[in-house]
Amino acid sequence: FLVEGPQVLEEIRNIKEPIEVYVKESYQGPLDPALKVTRVQDDLFNQITPTVQSQGVLALYEIETRKLEKLPQGLILYLDGISDPGNLGGLIRSAVSFNVSAILLSEDCVDIYNPKVVRSTMSAFFKLPFYQLNHEDLLTFTSHQLLAADLSGQDLDDYVWEENSILILLCGYCTRSVSYTHLRAHETLR
Repeated sequence: FLVEGPQVLEEIRNIKEPIEVYVKESYQGPLDPALKVTRVQDDLFNQITPTVQSQGVLALYEIETRKLEKLPQGLILYLDGISDPGNLGGLIRSAVSFNVSAILLSEDCVDIYNPKVVRSTMSAFFKLPFYQLNHEDLLTFTSHQLLAADLSGQDLDDYVWEENSILILLCGYCTRSVSYTHLRAHETLR
């Protein structure tokens, strides 16, 4: 998958090195001389970049397939049906800010490797693990605390979270709530 922009690339390199870096021939900005860079003609670069107004730097990263075997301790965010790439990116950035341990994505979420998702996460994309998990598989974790965010749920101030446990917070897209099946089976918060 591609990551666009020199600043994001530098931030991510503290976490993971790219497979390859492509730079627009006319690019004059700073780049680490240790990077292996391939210069590309401007017209060809404009065809491969996922943005209209490119910053002139593209980094290629390997797509990692992750299998969820065990949930990590702490707060886990289950995102259900998030279809807007910018919203998913914003949720990932927020999850990093709130020290979420992992993100679980329903099968009907936008592709996590969508260029707009990656760009809107900035470097947060690389700072926590995420897994694709369908609704049925989520229910195998019912021995843990599952909470669904819902406008008609109880106040978060009234909820007591058990320290050193696993809490899965289910969040749906703004125009639709978390799947009704989950709301019937678990406590809801607003």
